[in-house]
Amino acid sequence: MEPDEKRISDFVSPQARQIADLLRQLFEEVRSVIEKYNDAAANEDDLKKIKDYYYKKKYLLRLKESLDTFGDA
Repeated sequence: MEPDEKRISDFVSPQARQIADLLRQLFEEVRSVIEKYNDAAANEDDLKKIKDYYYKKKYLLRLKESLDTFGDA
């Protein structure tokens, strides 16, 4: 039995959906770099992209956690 996306989305705040969309967009920007990553052949530009992705993702996840904790207060 598949989950009903409409019913699930009723329980998710608009801010949480927005953060989830941002996380997806963020990953799409570095997907090719991550999928082709080779430690031996990594260049400075690829490492910078991965580093930026990591910090942006970490920040967005902190925002999501704050919303989950204090969102309805």
